[in-house]
Amino acid sequence: MALAMGIKGDGESMSIYAQEPGILLVEERQGDVLLSREALIKAEVSNRVYAVSNGEEAVCYLEGRAQFGDRHEFPLPNLVLLDLNIAQRDNFMVLRWIRAHPAHEGPRIVMLSTSDESEAIDHAHALGANSYLVRPEKLEAYVELIGSAVRFWCNNARPLNAGAAPSRMLQAGTQNGSLVTGATNQLDLQRLRRAL
Repeated sequence: MALAMGIKGDGESMSIYAQEPGILLVEERQGDVLLSREALIKAEVSNRVYAVSNGEEAVCYLEGRAQFGDRHEFPLPNLVLLDLNIAQRDNFMVLRWIRAHPAHEGPRIVMLSTSDESEAIDHAHALGANSYLVRPEKLEAYVELIGSAVRFWCNNARPLNAGAAPSRMLQAGTQNGSLVTGATNQLDLQRLRRAL
């Protein structure tokens, strides 16, 4: 079931992408959905957020199938927050699916995990994740991390020009011990460093 929050009911017409950058949260555990919602609210993120509970629903949402067929109600997101540990389609299959479909190249993809294993981080980036966030244990630290990441990817980052060579990935520790990785170009690297 998809859940929306932060909806701005101004009645304006929308393209298939949200006018204000929208967010799709793919999170299996209801407790983690609530935690992420609370963190986004405390971080004063005003973007429209939809939550789906598994990879299959994420694909249905992105394809506009089933209950997600109305693109005015369920516009394509500009950012996907993808939990590393989801069922039905594993997280890497969802990431691979998104990147394999040209119609869905637009959204930035941020992986969420409690693990900082370098193999998972490297695999996520190899498949096309823009960032990998390690969730801190304390809510205050998560609020700071998720708020900075969402503001960066929704408000500051710009897509690469077609055919541009990808840059090296950034790996930067934050004050609270969390990890953020990923950037697409030198301007994105500078903005991410300032956000941290």
